[in-house]
Amino acid sequence: MVSHHNGRSGITIGTDAYPATPHEDVYVGRCAAYWNPGIPGQKTHTGSGIAIDGFRRGTIEYCEAYENGALCDATESGGPVGIWAYNCDRALLQFNRSHHNHSNNQADGGGFDLDGGTTNSVMRYNVSWENDGYGFQLWDFFWGEFRNNRVHHNVSLMDCQRWRNFGAFVIFGRVINGELYDNVAYLSPDSPAVEIERWDGTGLRFSENVYLGTGNSQPFSITESPGVGLESSGENFRRETGTLDPEIPNILKAADFRDVYRHARQGSGSNAQWSLGTPTSRKKSSSPA
Repeated sequence: MVSHHNGRSGITIGTDAYPATPHEDVYVGRCAAYWNPGIPGQKTHTGSGIAIDGFRRGTIEYCEAYENGALCDATESGGPVGIWAYNCDRALLQFNRSHHNHSNNQADGGGFDLDGGTTNSVMRYNVSWENDGYGFQLWDFFWGEFRNNRVHHNVSLMDCQRWRNFGAFVIFGRVINGELYDNVAYLSPDSPAVEIERWDGTGLRFSENVYLGTGNSQPFSITESPGVGLESSGENFRRETGTLDPEIPNILKAADFRDVYRHARQGSGSNAQWSLGTPTSRKKSSSPA
């Protein structure tokens, strides 16, 4: 399926009830969603590429989303996202590509997102690049449980093109038992690798991620986050000289990612440096991203 030049969104499967999961075994595969700009003047977000919610067991794989969301200026919610899921259990987002997505309300415009009400879900082997916002996000909007979600073996390349205070990876809200490991991020100048904002959950673990930055990029930016059980092990941050210009990898199987990860780690070996910075806070209401 190819979905393009629509106002509200590219591909959507969902429900109007939160929290509720009336759908089962949702599958979106080998689809493309592009040039879905959103509708200006709306209260809630429009212009996402692929968004699914309200299900138990769902997969998005081998899909591509790009150039979505440019006209979304939602006033009472966050912005659009390239590929995302929320209000669900056991979502799997894998082997997808999301790039050059936008937002016009200083929120989201990211590559991939597991959003509020999501449990037992995974983002893996995805590639995100040159989006207005983050590469990958775990966001709890306080309408339901958000726990046991993992982000691993993904690549973020020069995301945060417009909203530089975002990180390549973003954590927000009551995220419980979240894990981010074995990911690779090439950072836009001055953008943090990880932004943790208003996290008040329990159990958040980072391990063996590789971050390559320039300018004033820092590995972690943490604000208003009284959560318990933040752990970091084997994190690898390297500040490069000159300009980062990574090639866009084509990850169709696990072995393809291993080559990218191995290349990113070459010549590095230092532990992550912690920075308790205070980036500009972005506003987002208690509604889906």
